Amino acid sequence: MEKKKPHISCKKIGSFDINDWKTADSLFRTADFANYQQGWADTPVAGFRPAKAAAAWTDSSLVVYAELSDDDIFNEIPEEDFNKIAINHGDVFEIFLRPEGQEAYYEIHVSPNNQKFQLRLPFPGCFKKMKSKFKSPEEMMESYKVSQPSVRSNVRIDRPARKWWVITEIPLSMVAEDHPVKPGTKWRFSFCRYDYTRPDKTPVYSSTSPHSAINYHLVDEYGTLEFVKK
Repeated sequence: MEKKKPHISCKKIGSFDINDWKTADSLFRTADFANYQQGWADTPVAGFRPAKAAAAWTDSSLVVYAELSDDDIFNEIPEEDFNKIAINHGDVFEIFLRPEGQEAYYEIHVSPNNQKFQLRLPFPGCFKKMKSKFKSPEEMMESYKVSQPSVRSNVRIDRPARKWWVITEIPLSMVAEDHPVKPGTKWRFSFCRYDYTRPDKTPVYSSTSPHSAINYHLVDEYGTLEFVKK
């Protein structure tokens, strides 16, 4: 039986400082959250830990707020290494966004160190279809990176509680290339993660999308995010 794709309402909020966790927690207390799952499995693996994420919007930004349970919160890549791939070096929270009617979609990473990574993928399946046009996978990846650090984020860690939170502010103009955002606008979305627990070398994968395989680029399986008024 096909698993249901999430649909979340993205309410409009006033501008606020993403370093103000008290306000952020209050704004998202009643938000429409999408819960993480492992759609490719009949039952979650033993190491699966709950997580959830929600979104809101301002006149200029999409704001994504996530709460992630985690037994070992770490990543070896420091914050200053912007756009370095960190998924093989520890925990990573991921955001995938594709406005309806748009070919290109975006992939954004934030680690517990608040290290960020940004990609613009020109169309679904581009890694497979375009690889012959590049000398190496590394060259192809470099060509898709968003070189300017457009995304802002903040991270809070509570190790005794085994939780970390991420708040990410993404310019609407960066993602919505063809149509302005207004109430009723819909984007396809997926919130994913790499959750490592040392000494294991392989992470536990999970996503808000009911993916049929461990592949976060199955865009047709993403949920729907709808922009609404307050």
